[in-house]
Amino acid sequence: MKIAVIDIETTMKGPLEMRASPYVHENRIVAIGYKLLNNWDDTGAMTQWVYIHKNGEVTGYPSADLITVVNDLLTADLWVGHNLGGFDLPWLRIWMDGLSFGSLQKKLGIDLKIWDTQIVEYLLSGQLHRMPSLNEVSAKYGGTLKETAIADAWNEGIDTEDIKVEDLLQYLIEDVNNTTKVFQAQIREVAKNNMFRFIETQMMGRLATAEMEWNGLAFDHAKATEHSNTLKATQETLLHDLMATANGYIQTHTKSNVILFNPDSPKQIKTILFGGTFKEKVDMPVLDDTGIPIQYKTGKRRGMIKTKQTDVEYTVPAWTHGMLNVYSDDTSEDNLEKITTDPGVKPDCKVFITKLLAYRGVVKQLNTYYEGYGKFAIKKNHYDSIRFIHSSYNHCVTRTGRLSSSKPNLQNINGKENFDDA
Repeated sequence: MKIAVIDIETTMKGPLEMRASPYVHENRIVAIGYKLLNNWDDTGAMTQWVYIHKNGEVTGYPSADLITVVNDLLTADLWVGHNLGGFDLPWLRIWMDGLSFGSLQKKLGIDLKIWDTQIVEYLLSGQLHRMPSLNEVSAKYGGTLKETAIADAWNEGIDTEDIKVEDLLQYLIEDVNNTTKVFQAQIREVAKNNMFRFIETQMMGRLATAEMEWNGLAFDHAKATEHSNTLKATQETLLHDLMATANGYIQTHTKSNVILFNPDSPKQIKTILFGGTFKEKVDMPVLDDTGIPIQYKTGKRRGMIKTKQTDVEYTVPAWTHGMLNVYSDDTSEDNLEKITTDPGVKPDCKVFITKLLAYRGVVKQLNTYYEGYGKFAIKKNHYDSIRFIHSSYNHCVTRTGRLSSSKPNLQNINGKENFDDA
């Protein structure tokens, strides 16, 4: 069996949530490193690499010929990598398609298998070690710990193609060597625990979700924008009504005209519904030792009284006073909905809670779906009007082993939201 252990370094362009994403058109592969093993315990293979410069020039060892690299990889029976399914696979698919090697997807799972060391480690740990990093796994199996210089450069906003070539290549080669060591150690552990068939099914599952990620979820940006604008108008109306009603209640009981209710504050909602204190900053006169206000003696404010901002507390009674049943004082949707059905709650309080729940629903639709999902929607190419969301399907995040979704979380969509048509 011929095995290719692979690692890829790419540019880091795009918004923070999608940094280094293969679906951001401005990104590209900067360097590819790989080892070709003749069998799983081969320890004599050298690490090969190619580096693609900004100007398109290619350097490499032992060859700078990109077609040779592609042929090397495509003649392998097994690809090995850390987070291979989530990162390296889509990058290699784009890259090989660009070089007119469009047969990769047909080979995957049939002539070409995968071994994702991140998922394997998660399974070997009994699903306790979630999203294990290559550094963590390398330390376990006797590999080296990488220097932080490259990661520090990325965190400082330095793109991969602007890092010194020799530094990046050292980082790349170390990743390939560590991944090889991890893979060979995992083979022994999997054999010891008789897990090969189980691992094989999980890798086939990863190929399926990699295909799902690649295809993406179609997103009608124009329709989403239309709905978003309608929701923003509704949000503005609800916000105005909530603030007017709440401020009126607070001011009636505190005689203060300053407090501004914030419907996004669970603490303020809890205070107004179940009783408590509001704090506000008030300009209070600065007094001398005899209690007389101090005046400015010079300058433009000469003769004016000096003031300083002071926290003043106002106590308000529970708006829900009179309830016939006992509820908790949390502000969750379930608890508030129960309160609105209590015949002892005042009508104006019920109206307030109903509008508050409607406001929350609108905010969730805007932030989570129309605008939240929208920032992940990318055109397939610069000329296409259709956009797609390429969510990540995570195999090693949950304790139970179930699949999860992130960037964005597509499992957030539920039947209550009118989002399907977007």
